[in-house]
Amino acid sequence: MDAPAENTGQEVLGSIGLLVDRLNQQVLGTVWLADNTKAITCAHLIVPYASFPEVLQVNFPATGITCGVKEMEFHPDFDRWMAKRFAGQSQLIPAFELIAQAQNVAAIKLVSSLKPLGRDALPRLSAALVLPPPQGETVVSGQAGRLELTSVLQTLVNARNFGTLVLLDDRNRIVARLFLEDGKMTHAQFRNSKNEEAIYRLITSSDFEKFQFYFTPQTQTEAQWCTFPPIEKNTTFLLMEAYRRMEELNQMVEQAGGLNMVAVRRAENINFDLLPEDWRPLSAYVWNCVNPEMSLGCLTRSLSLDAYSIIGALQVLCGSGQIALEKRQPATAGSTLPLEMATDTHLAAGDDLYALGIDPRTNLPVIMRGFVVEEFWQGFDQHQVSSISLPLELAGAPLVKDGAVVGIHCGPLVQEFGHYGEGFEPQLMVAVQAAQTVLGLNTPQTIAHSGSYPPVKESAVTANIAQTTGEHTVETDRFATSTSGSHTPISARDRIETREINAPMQAITSLFGSIKGAVDGFKKVPPPPPGQFLQAQLLRQAISSNKFSKVADNTEFQNGDMVRFEVKAFEDCFIYVLVKSASATQLPRIVYPYSQQDDLSISKGTAVTIPERSAPRAGQGKQSLSGVMIPGVQGIEEVYLLASRHSLYEVFNTANIEQIVTDNLSGFCAEVNHGHAITRPAGAIFHGVVSETQIFDPMEKINVLVLRLSHQRP
Repeated sequence: MDAPAENTGQEVLGSIGLLVDRLNQQVLGTVWLADNTKAITCAHLIVPYASFPEVLQVNFPATGITCGVKEMEFHPDFDRWMAKRFAGQSQLIPAFELIAQAQNVAAIKLVSSLKPLGRDALPRLSAALVLPPPQGETVVSGQAGRLELTSVLQTLVNARNFGTLVLLDDRNRIVARLFLEDGKMTHAQFRNSKNEEAIYRLITSSDFEKFQFYFTPQTQTEAQWCTFPPIEKNTTFLLMEAYRRMEELNQMVEQAGGLNMVAVRRAENINFDLLPEDWRPLSAYVWNCVNPEMSLGCLTRSLSLDAYSIIGALQVLCGSGQIALEKRQPATAGSTLPLEMATDTHLAAGDDLYALGIDPRTNLPVIMRGFVVEEFWQGFDQHQVSSISLPLELAGAPLVKDGAVVGIHCGPLVQEFGHYGEGFEPQLMVAVQAAQTVLGLNTPQTIAHSGSYPPVKESAVTANIAQTTGEHTVETDRFATSTSGSHTPISARDRIETREINAPMQAITSLFGSIKGAVDGFKKVPPPPPGQFLQAQLLRQAISSNKFSKVADNTEFQNGDMVRFEVKAFEDCFIYVLVKSASATQLPRIVYPYSQQDDLSISKGTAVTIPERSAPRAGQGKQSLSGVMIPGVQGIEEVYLLASRHSLYEVFNTANIEQIVTDNLSGFCAEVNHGHAITRPAGAIFHGVVSETQIFDPMEKINVLVLRLSHQRP
């Protein structure tokens, strides 16, 4: 077989396809070619089409190739029965229950032509995919655009109606719901946004031009879905503000050059000093998603913010010179070849990832850098959590690491949104090993199926399809337009020509500019060496946030950051934490324990967060803060975590103890690297302490963990 021609960065995008419903031309998600005839995607996207795969087609925008779908192969541990039940229920989309299904991966077998859909089949197929209409009494129903929706809401509010207004798409799936009570709107949901944000996002969204709606009256109790705090703002004001944002958004988009313009980073790190204070939190949020770049339209569909806030934050970032708006050409490629999959890759929290995709609205390339947030979501090995926020149409997109596909993007982690801190939106992903199982390349692990419903056997679907479809499958190099020759059949997987992503990724990243950003250097904390009592994970609360989030060991902190330490004990011990600041005006201080009542032995295997609250302590320099504040000077905050077999609280109540101990520690810890520990006798650590009685055993061994928080003035 001839060697494949060298690929440019854009050539990789020739392997990315869009999964399309032929009945309404809706883009359901993303697929990527993993075999000569098969593409990988999320199983939840195709469950409703399992009985009639001919309704689907796959478009490869970069090459212009269109394929039909002959049959589907689900992961053997994907519970199709339960997924079908969820898909058949009228629920808020995106449906978390579907996205979070275990082993949410499937392969679709491609054919070279589309099977004609007869006129008699169209009504039958449409009826099978449309959910039943709402049951029960409806006072008001109809169809409205975003502008008319505000009038409908105001009319219902003025009439002091009590009940739920539901907005539906053309398949009767719930797009949004709003609860009205006694002349006001108390709760609202749109996708993974709630209340005020849901209303702003709904009114400024470009996803829907028209809604079907109906209003169902209820008794004088809240609906079961109203499980979060109510809206605080006046309904009339809220609707007027939403209308204002929609009007101004149109002008802002026009000034920016349209939603096809691409936002590109022009700085390695965000500089908050260049931004208005009230725009800093939103700007940080948008900055993390533009990594290294993203089109405006794609960005407004990726985040759970309203489009007005997103474009406004981009304007502020552009005005400060940290982001630029540029034009891009649609993705193009000369061939469509299978992507290379990692064969032995273990993903750990903090690992860098790239998502590859194509925006179905513009055919522009999509590449986003992120990281693995949680290795095992809720303790299960079927899903992991990533920081890569993408539009819903990119569910199924490949996630790349070290030149090969390592995972599949599934969609937003709706129910856990907000649990991981500010600055990114958690997303579910599945490791690529699940795709390899579907393709028959490895043996799956046996896991329990959700619910009490047995999975449907593959033969129940594939056998029927094989009898009723007459298309031939693409066993030869149907897609390639290069001169690399024919592909080998699927059974000889080791000889199949695949596209390695390592070299193309270098070309892609050169197109997209610098990709250094907030996730540089994220690595999983290694186990401590023998003899080390403590291990610590850094937690940072940026000035633009109100929550603490895990950061990498080599993070460069900024003025105003607050830092905590998630400390795990590997021996029973008492813990004492001292901080020596780079600021000459700040005295060394003890930040833990907060008081004598907190001076307790920490059991082996226990994890504690330090410091997590404020508590006054007697004496100069002994004010414990709720975190270590990074000062506005360049330097390093030295943090010493002392682990002792016995209580040292009495010695830490002596005069000038903080200065004495930190001076001693600075001396013999000078060569100790960040995150490492040394063991020294108490006599050396407390050398110079003056006391009338012996308050410590000078020969007792104390383990000292050294942390260094590097920072530069922004």
